[in-house]
Order: sequence, then structure tokens, then C-alpha cells
Amino acid sequence: MGVFAVANGTWYYNPSVTPSVPTSAWESLILGASSTYDPTLITTGTVKYVAKTGNDTTGDGTSGNPYLTITKAASVISAGVGGVIYVKAGTYSEAVTLPAGASGNTLKLRRNPGDAVTMSGGGSLANAVTLSGGYVEIHGITFTGYTSQAITSSTAGTGYTFQYLTVTNTAGLYKLAASSSSISAINILYSSGTAATPVAAIDLSAGGCSAITADLIKLTGSGADSSSPAAGISIATAGATTLTRCLVTNFSGIAADLNVTTGNLVAQNNKLTQTAAAGLGLLKINVGTGYTGTFENNLIYRTADNTFGEDIVSIVTGTGSVIIRRSTIWNGSIPYCYTINDQVGGNLKLQANLIIQDALNGHPVVTSVGKPAASQANNWRYNDFYAPGAIANAINFDDTANAGASAAVYTLVKIINGTFNSSLSSVGMVGNFATMPALNDFNGLDFRLDASDIICVNKYLDNVLTQSIDQDGNNATVNTYMDVGCFERQT
Repeated sequence: MGVFAVANGTWYYNPSVTPSVPTSAWESLILGASSTYDPTLITTGTVKYVAKTGNDTTGDGTSGNPYLTITKAASVISAGVGGVIYVKAGTYSEAVTLPAGASGNTLKLRRNPGDAVTMSGGGSLANAVTLSGGYVEIHGITFTGYTSQAITSSTAGTGYTFQYLTVTNTAGLYKLAASSSSISAINILYSSGTAATPVAAIDLSAGGCSAITADLIKLTGSGADSSSPAAGISIATAGATTLTRCLVTNFSGIAADLNVTTGNLVAQNNKLTQTAAAGLGLLKINVGTGYTGTFENNLIYRTADNTFGEDIVSIVTGTGSVIIRRSTIWNGSIPYCYTINDQVGGNLKLQANLIIQDALNGHPVVTSVGKPAASQANNWRYNDFYAPGAIANAINFDDTANAGASAAVYTLVKIINGTFNSSLSSVGMVGNFATMPALNDFNGLDFRLDASDIICVNKYLDNVLTQSIDQDGNNATVNTYMDVGCFERQT
């Protein structure tokens, strides 16, 4: 692991320096169960209380005469009735099965307002909460020491809300049954910690899930584990999915493996990082035919060596449209891998991205299996493809699909000493360049544009963006035009 540095105008690689991890402004908003926010206290309908001073035999579930266990409170609520279980302060060592709620009658498992509540598996219990169906909300609880999932479901359901949770030393955050829908995760802190067998933190790999949203989520893996790689987010054959302000770091598997084949995929203001050795790629995308995957203002970087040779961003199998816009992607892996590998070809749009690749890598910055058709010629616009020093190719198009099996790889552009030796306009692409911008702290991976920068500032002449904020939550348009990369300079 190391960084690039500049001395007297010459780039050199210093393997002894470990880069620091920059902080996006929104990370301070991720509070998990330590949040002081609690929904309005519910006093009507089915309301049950649990406390360490309670009794499962003589208690009646009222605030003054609570039950001792969450399991008891759940057992007296019938499926479809809904209501709320308030858990008072303390640590509860149990595995709970919750009944399903119903439309208009959500079952809510909440901490008593202001109380610190922990559910502990003690290193031996598998799942903290098993859901028997949909329309369930879980709020304000810390989960620790479970060997499998904090939350899992035994059957498909809809209407799930998980919010203000902290999960530590537990293999996974949640894993839901196939075809579950309307799944919302808000303000959650997760760390696999010392969990013996890592699994995906957010696991929707059973397929068929839809209406998936996640906002203000921090997922921290346990680093490299080549024998059992675990993804941060694993979604298979899913419907509409939205990920915003998710920080996924140091998983032994892919940070975000997104297979959204029956709906649109939106990923905005996320941060995917890998600073531990080994591990797989950071973002894998599969968008179904007729749908669009929109990736905006994301910060994606790898500082550690990539011994598996996995690409930083890869677009696989799907034939839908993929737009990567206003993002910063940095590849610091020494073994050969692409920064962006488009394995589908023809449907990728790159617009106003700052894409930086380690000069010692030796692979093209971007590769695609097919040269864009004439109708797509303007899809790659206003990007900075930067590689310190010399690199063989900046962009490769493998034109075999269009020219026959005997065709060689079509090298569109080479970078020599930091500049293009041929024009991207040869296929109708405009405004792309290969120049190092002035950054706040390149070695520290702070990719915010320095006040002296004239390379990336106001270079995105299309000004197309579906949201109005940058990676830090600031105004995304300052002084008429947007900047290249995920941070907009505010002066």
C-alpha cells in the first residue's frame, strides 16, 4: 500500500506511506442507535412494554407492569394486528420471532424513547430478529454478537423499515426472503467486527426484491478473507433500487454487487472504498433491458493492492443503460485491473467524471467490449482520464463484435506523459482530457478541488444532473457550470 507524490514536478510512488481516509460531510449524520431521534410515543392501540425489571408470568405488558423478554411481548400479538413493542433500557440476550403486521397496521419494535437498548447473541445465537412477514418497523436498537444476521425473514413480505440501528460483531445486517418489497434502511451503523464467518451485510441475493432504498448507511467489513469473500451490499434480479449516502468499506467481497434487472437503479452520493489488502472489486453493475442505472456524485477508490485482479467498477451482462456521472474514481491497485471495465459495450455513458489510475498498474483506465455506435458517440463527455506518468492506453474499445472475430482490440487513445496522443473526437466524443487537477490533498485522497484548480472547474458544459447537491451536500452548480468529479468547488 502506498501513494503517489510529486517532487520537483516529477511523479514517484512511495510504498511506505499509508493514505488517510477522507470524510464526506454527510458521514457525520450517520448516528445509528446513538441518535436522539425517537418517533412520537404511541399510547393507543396495541402497545406492549418490555423491561429488565419485568416478568413474563405476572406482567401484563403495560409500562408499569412490563414483560421481561421481547419474545413474550411478540407472542401475545397476533399476525396482522400490528401495534408497538417498546423495549426499555438494558441488554436482552434472546432471538426473537416477530409476527407480520398488515397494511395500515405495521408492527413496530422500538426502544423506549431515550433508552439505550441492546440485543446480544453472546456469540452463539444465529439471528436476533426473524420476521414472519411484512409491515414491520425496527427502530433504535443495537445488535451485537449474533453469528448470522441481525434481521432475517422466513417468508416474503412487503413494507419493511429499519432505522437508527447499530450492528456490531454480527455476520450480517439483514437478509430477506425472495420477492420481498418496499424495503427501507435509514441511518444504520454496521460492522462485522469479529464475526467468525462473514456474509453480505445487506443481503437480497435470494432475488426478486423491489422498491429497495437505503440512505445514510455505514457498512464496515472485516477486511480480506479470500476463503469466504463477503459483499457489502448484494442484490440479485431486483426491481427499482435507490442507494444514497451509503459508505461501504473494507469488505472481502464486492462492496456493492447490484443486479437490478426489473427496474431502474439510482446510486447517488455514495462512497465505496477498499483500504485493506486483497478484497474484490468495488462496484459491479447489471441493469436489465429497458431500464437505466444512474450513478451520480459517487466517490469510489481503492488504496490497497488488489491480489484478485478485480476491476474497480465493472458493468456485466445486463443490456440496460448505465450512466456514470460527476463521480470520482481512483484506482490505487498495483496488480493489473481496469478502473472501469464495460463488459457489455454500447450502453455506457461517462460524463464529467474524474478517473485516476495508478501509473504502475499498466492496464487501460477504461475498457469496453464495443465501440459506441454513431447514435451513442457523444455519451463520453467532459471526463478527466488521468494516469500519472505514462500508460499504454487510456481507453480501449474491443471492436470484435462489430468487425468480426479476427479483429484486434481497437486502441482509441494512448496517454504519453499525461497527455492524449490522439483525439477522442475521432468517435464524436468531446471535452475529454487527461490532466492532473489541483486537489486539496492528493496523497491523503482528499479529491476536493483546490482553489487554484483550473482543470476540472466549470468544465461540465452539459450541466446535466438529476440532483442539486455534490458529494458533500453542497450546491452542485457554482458559477454557471458544474465541475468534473464528485465535489463542486464552492467559490
